[in-house]
Amino acid sequence: MKLARIDSQPLRGKRVLLQIELPPPGHPFASYYLNECTETLDLLRERGAHVLITGHPVHTQRPESVSFSAYTDELGRRLKSTLPFFATPEDTKKAVSALEHEPAVMLDNLLHIQGEGGSAKAHVKILAEGIDFFVNEAPGTLADSYSSSVHMPELRPAFAGMRLSERVEALTELQAGKPSPSVFIMGGQDVAASIILLRKNLASMDSLIVGGIVANTALKGNALQMGSSVLDAPRQSDAFQIIERARLEECHVELPIDHMIADRISSKAKLKSSGREVPEGWMSVDVGPKTLSNYEKLLKKAGVVFMHGPLGASDVPEFRAGTIRLLKFLAKSGARVILAGEDLCHIAIENGISFPFLFPDSRSVQRFLSGQELPALAALSPR
Repeated sequence: MKLARIDSQPLRGKRVLLQIELPPPGHPFASYYLNECTETLDLLRERGAHVLITGHPVHTQRPESVSFSAYTDELGRRLKSTLPFFATPEDTKKAVSALEHEPAVMLDNLLHIQGEGGSAKAHVKILAEGIDFFVNEAPGTLADSYSSSVHMPELRPAFAGMRLSERVEALTELQAGKPSPSVFIMGGQDVAASIILLRKNLASMDSLIVGGIVANTALKGNALQMGSSVLDAPRQSDAFQIIERARLEECHVELPIDHMIADRISSKAKLKSSGREVPEGWMSVDVGPKTLSNYEKLLKKAGVVFMHGPLGASDVPEFRAGTIRLLKFLAKSGARVILAGEDLCHIAIENGISFPFLFPDSRSVQRFLSGQELPALAALSPR
């Protein structure tokens, strides 16, 4: 899928609504999300556009309660100017009008406006009245049916931001198995979502690496002893069957051949290595060194790698070693690497391991790769 990008348009003097996404102030991903919107924001300002910055929160259970006011100083510093801030729904018209004499302004969290979380159009029409272009630079909220995301493209010419466009192109190529060879690394806890995603993409992937609870469940489904390891018991058969189906599709599969095991999920737990099976009273909390070596050998030739979720019980720092080692290996490889999932992306950022494509809020990427429609993306797509 190719989206129309905002850099294709004449921008001098144009009033642009730039929709971004930000976590609650102080969140570990705050700097990451600010960096993600900077390229498009810089382009708009360099080309003479007047920009209304607004959007929605991510990584919070109560998005309607979040304010973006704490971000104005940092965004102003990046713009090298003060950034007027409009805090209430009643300020919407004022924010749009201010673009006549301000290079950029910020309107607070759109979910403060009644109806933004549903299908209401009245406030979107007010936003659109003084706007020439709508730009979406919020990949994490593509799966949401926010009123402005869906209806602004009906009212004004709509474009993807620079980073959103790059991400959608990368995911589209991944679906086609490009650049080849393509490798999926499925870890984390959500076995059901992983199975759905794999079913949709097995035909185009060259290799599959499995870790985390997904691996525990598949190994148990293959009648291997997994001790007290955390797994998705109702999906043992499904997990094993998807591995077998991958092999039938001539997709190379790598499962753990050894584990780091602990007597409990705790930083004070006893930790040791084991073979492919886990003894009673112990649980797999990370992949073992032989498994990691196998993974690295396979990944040396990868053209693109999609990794979803960590390889172990990442809630405990001591159990992240395998994930960190693999991330460092991937960062030095020549492959295009796409990471998805809050825990995995947090480990990468926390350890200073950089990648061009991170999806901390993985809902959109999961649905995209599973073939489900994303409302905000569908609104941007060429008609």
